[in-house]
Parts: sequence; C-alpha cells; structure tokens
Amino acid sequence: MTDAGVTFREFGRDDAIRILPRRSAGAHKWGVGGLLIIAGSPGYVGAAALCAMAAGRAGAGIVNLAAHRALVSAITPVVPETGFTLLPEAIWGRAAIESLMRSRRRQRSAMPSSSVPDSATMTTRGIS
Repeated sequence: MTDAGVTFREFGRDDAIRILPRRSAGAHKWGVGGLLIIAGSPGYVGAAALCAMAAGRAGAGIVNLAAHRALVSAITPVVPETGFTLLPEAIWGRAAIESLMRSRRRQRSAMPSSSVPDSATMTTRGIS
C-alpha cells in the first residue's frame, strides 16, 4: 500500500517467524539477553510498567527497570517479575540517567569482567 510516497507493508506472523531467533527449550533467562529500562516519572507510571511488561512478553530474559522509589510500589503489582534499580530521589531526567551510569561504571570496575553481563552496558545517545 502506498500513501503520499510512503510505502506500508503488513508485518505478520510468518515474517516474525522468519526473522526472530529461535530459543532452545532449555534456555536460561541470563542466556537470552537482558534489558535495563530507564523510565517513569510522577505523571508517567503506566508508561514504565507497560515498557517492562512488553519487554518480558517480547522475550527479554531479565527485565530491570531503573525508576524512582516512589514508582516501585505502583509498578510491582502490575509486573512482579521485573527487577528494580533505584534512581536517586532528588534528581529526574537526564541527570538521573547520568547518575545511574556513573554508579554502573563504579560497580563494573569493582567486579571481575567475567561477572558483568553484556546488558550492563548503557548509553544515553538520543536521550534529551
């Protein structure tokens, strides 16, 4: 289908089966990839919960949500399988993300490299 020079194509079940990797029956949650989501603010608790829920349903092995303590009690009943990394209470937005990255770097430097999962690497590219 074409509309104003833009081509649309339906992405169906057969397309997904063709491009998505197959998971072995004995796959472990640490072996299929993890995800750290940085989301949520006082007015957007649902967005963080929906991100975590979607990540689990999409196949992320470990889902960890970086959020402020005030949001955890609202999100936990909706997505109980999600782990949490608490963001500093006094700061929001990009400053909170940068604080989290500094903390992760300190944690990584204190651990043997073999014990740090690949999902611990973070970037703020594209975040404003």
